Amino acid sequence: MSTYDRIVGGATATSAIPWQVSLRQCQHGACHFCGGTVLDSKTILTAAHCKVQTSHYIMVGKVSRMEGQNVQVSKVINPNPNWNENTMDNDIMILKLSTPLTLGSDVQAICLPSATFEPSVGSTCFTSGWGTTKENGELPTNLQYVGVPVVSQSSCNAAYNNGITANMICAGFAAGGKDSCQGDSGGPLLVEQDGRYVLAGVTSWGYGCGDYGYPGVYARVTAQLEWIMSSLGEEEIACEAGIGFRHC
Repeated sequence: MSTYDRIVGGATATSAIPWQVSLRQCQHGACHFCGGTVLDSKTILTAAHCKVQTSHYIMVGKVSRMEGQNVQVSKVINPNPNWNENTMDNDIMILKLSTPLTLGSDVQAICLPSATFEPSVGSTCFTSGWGTTKENGELPTNLQYVGVPVVSQSSCNAAYNNGITANMICAGFAAGGKDSCQGDSGGPLLVEQDGRYVLAGVTSWGYGCGDYGYPGVYARVTAQLEWIMSSLGEEEIACEAGIGFRHC
């Protein structure tokens, strides 16, 4: 867990990933420290260990972290009541913004999974962020993304000495080389469900960045779905009958 505030082996995004958030301690892109995901025009999902404060800002809508819409955080909904900083269990936090984001082609809310969704082992997930492109490296100016396969709970538990709980999901290659890293924490892990990409996880922790035998570990969104949905504005929620997705 030495780099648990954690893209390695990825590519530069050619356009904005519309739900991707940069969290920063000031309005300038040089203040970036974590990632996040747009849930609605005033709600952001991130990792509890990012320890966001109301003096912090978020940026959305651009590939470069030096551009985009900057909005101050107005409220931090305390980390999930079951968050355990020692074990990294339930590593999820919700933020409210001081003013609504201007939604459009470059800024959109992510789709949430159905409550019973379980990504199959080996299915490709995508994670993204402005985190370092190698362990203890420098932050890139432009947004990076990478595809990594879902890893079974049993093999991930074996790698991390039984430190993986049911509230975590793991993704990565056995050979390493592709992973999230420092500065990507709180960002999205997306996987396809019924023809659309949904938010399966929140970037949380891992040993190193893309190290052999150590996949990335993400907070499992379905484990916290009820709590997440209760934090959204009702005017922002619309579910499709029988599926449980929020319209995007």
